[in-house]
Amino acid sequence: KKNFDIAWLNVNRGCNNRCTFCYAKDAIQSCEEMPYREAIQLLTVLRELSLRKIILIGGEPTIYPNIIGLVKAITGHGMSCTVQSNGIRFADIAFLREMISAGMTECGISIKGFSEEEYAQTTGTRNYPLLLKAIDNLAKLNYMAMFSYVLSKPSLDEADKLILGVKKLGLKNIYISPVHPTLCEADGYAPPDYRNWVKVYKHIISKLSTENVKFSFGISFPLCAFSEEEIVSYMRRGIIRKNCCQAVLGNGLVFDTDFRLLPCNMFVKAPFIKDQKRIKSANDIYEIMNTPAVKSFYEWTNTPLTKECQACYRWSQCHAGCRARWTYENPEEEISGFKSDRYL
Repeated sequence: KKNFDIAWLNVNRGCNNRCTFCYAKDAIQSCEEMPYREAIQLLTVLRELSLRKIILIGGEPTIYPNIIGLVKAITGHGMSCTVQSNGIRFADIAFLREMISAGMTECGISIKGFSEEEYAQTTGTRNYPLLLKAIDNLAKLNYMAMFSYVLSKPSLDEADKLILGVKKLGLKNIYISPVHPTLCEADGYAPPDYRNWVKVYKHIISKLSTENVKFSFGISFPLCAFSEEEIVSYMRRGIIRKNCCQAVLGNGLVFDTDFRLLPCNMFVKAPFIKDQKRIKSANDIYEIMNTPAVKSFYEWTNTPLTKECQACYRWSQCHAGCRARWTYENPEEEISGFKSDRYL
């Protein structure tokens, strides 16, 4: 029986934004929600597994009808509760106080833009003033949120917007990630130019290193896109980290709104087992996670993609980045171009 540390609950698919790059944008219109009573029952099962952490995601979890009750139930079972949000509802300081009182241990706020114009272009809404109010409320209550930002393209202009925006909002931390592909990607997906991403990352590192900001990057492509010296330096400083994706490690459980288990959040509406039986006990989860479909998935995510990957001593730290990318891209073409033989 495998040990699990963490679970992600997609409590809903509805959202108060309409982000152009959202990995779940094809599911948002459905406005599906986890039935509250069944969600509470699931917590009892997860407690049997000795999970230490639950992350509430969506959609937008803060618009889930009984979010306060769910947070209380999670902490009542002795598990920590993290909420991944766009922060809009935290513009209501009374709601924010209630969430903190309920036991919200951590909160991740995804910044969708650093100006009204950028925010509107990305989200299709005029919620930017609410985001600013939410950040102000978090500061008033001395609650340290974790901020993140998705870079939609590898552009130095976009990087400079990010750098100026972090300064303007007075953020003390920021996690920066490139946009991810998903299994719901439309036809015509074009692989990104990783060399441009590396240039952009280096530019941001050089600029933010002089500021009083703790920052790090999600690296969804192979580490060998950087030089060995850069990898060592960035890892030592916590700017990049080894691949901790549960789709590789298998240490987490991702539940869709209908309680079917997903390989990861990027695999929206693509569960391990389409006709998965209802989960009533910890043994049911162990049974699902030991099916051939699940085992073959983790064999795939842990199998080196190329001969360069197989020979590279950093494979256990890297795993070639986000595996969702390699459902669209040819690893032989992409990774061989990184000259990874320098790091064997």
